[in-house]
Order: sequence, then structure tokens, then C-alpha cells
Amino acid sequence: MYKSIVVSCDTYYYVLGSETEIDDTHRFMSELGFGQKTGIDIEGELTGVLPSREWKRQRFAGKDYREEHRKWYLGDSVSAGIGQGYNAFTPIQQAYAIATIANDGVAFRPHLVKTVRDVRTGETRVIEAQPAHTLTAKPEHLAFIRSALVGVNREGLAFSAAAGIWAGGKTPLILIQNTGLMESGDSLRGWALGLNVPVVLMVGYRGWTRHGVNTDTAATYTERFLNAFGVHYYLVEGDADAPRISVAFEEAKKTRRPVAVLVADEYHGFNR
Repeated sequence: MYKSIVVSCDTYYYVLGSETEIDDTHRFMSELGFGQKTGIDIEGELTGVLPSREWKRQRFAGKDYREEHRKWYLGDSVSAGIGQGYNAFTPIQQAYAIATIANDGVAFRPHLVKTVRDVRTGETRVIEAQPAHTLTAKPEHLAFIRSALVGVNREGLAFSAAAGIWAGGKTPLILIQNTGLMESGDSLRGWALGLNVPVVLMVGYRGWTRHGVNTDTAATYTERFLNAFGVHYYLVEGDADAPRISVAFEEAKKTRRPVAVLVADEYHGFNR
């Protein structure tokens, strides 16, 4: 199962869907907030669709449909197993579900704001985060899912995650080795540079030596790669250079562009 989550293996979930009673799937998925409103404080939220046998009977209950239209088939379960078929979830439901898993199974009602200020009285009301409910799933099962979700992320996905963190009002930081950075060029272009995300890249400078002898081509092309994308960078060779990290954060914030910190190989000890 771990690998099926990491590589998003459809065939694994075709089989799992075919072997799982759809009403059991419906009950568990309901706990994650699918097929119902999350209660976010904005008008127009939709319930989406989380199918079950009863849902299908009601959906095709009209006189224009026959009994075979209302029956739940094995093929319906196979499609539902990969999130397709009759499933129709809203983006906020998906965010709500993943946040619940990340929060050890405790669900919180989503909000758009932290505080509300009355313009007439000047009084400010804090919107408190309040638990909505807790999943019945075992903690060890949720921990397993979280560990697999970590494995989903390759280096390139770090940039889209950083963009989301920045959009959420936080300061993103990416820890990455130079080989992974060069593998992620398209994500760097599309997400960090294309969206002007002020992210700092802490880059392990594999193969670098202050003596100028590079036996690893990863070091040969690292700075060329950054220069080609127009990404400014700072080199940290020892403790005395540590203030450059703060400078990188300030520059990223000011320019609204990614800035790299190259952590020299002799300093971080990859090759010791």
C-alpha cells in the first residue's frame, strides 16, 4: 500500500475498490468531509457528491430511469476506488480532508479570516479554531498514510508546495540538494519564478570544494544552472558565513523572487 500511494497506482485501487463495499467507503469518506459542506464562512459552498447505494437509487429514481439504472455495479466501485465515477469533490473538501489527516485525525472547520473588526464600534472578534470532530481511524493508520504522502513528494513538487505555503501567508523554505534542484528546473520556472514566490532554497552543494577541484559534475553545473534562471545565490562555507542566510531571506522578501543559499560541501559534510 505504501508504494501504491507514493506512485499513485490506479490498478492497486481498482482492485481495492472492487473488494470494498461501497457503503463502507462512503461512511469512512464522510468522516473526511466529502459529500457535505465543510462550513467555511463563505456563501455558495457546494456539497459535492460522495456516492453510495442509496445515493444512486435516489439519483436515478425518476420515471425516466429503469431499475438497472439504480443498481450499484462492480464497475461503479472500481471507478470510485480511484476517485472517479460518480465522485465529485470540491477543492475545499479535498483541503479539509488532507488537513484532517495531517492533524492526527482532528478536523477543524475552515475559516477565511483570523479576526473580524466591526467598523462602527472598532471591536475586534477573534475567530477561534474549534475542532469539528475526530476520525475513528486508528492513529497508527493515519501515521502510515502521512509517511506515504511524504514519499509522494519529489524535489520538483517542493516548489508547488512552497507556492501554497506563501499563498497561505507563511514564509516557505526549500531544503534540496543541487542534483534535485537541477532535476526541478521546470517547477522552478513555472511555480517559483512564474508566480514570483519569495522562497529561499537551501541547496546542498554536492561535489563542491573550496580548492577548486570538482570530481562531481553536479558541482560543475550548479551555479551555471542558477545563473541561467536568473536566481541570485549566496555561498555558505563556514559559520562566519551564516548571516548570509538571513540576507537571503530579506532579499527574497524584497524582490519577491527565489534566492538560493549554497551550503558548501566541506561545511555540511556530505562527503566526509
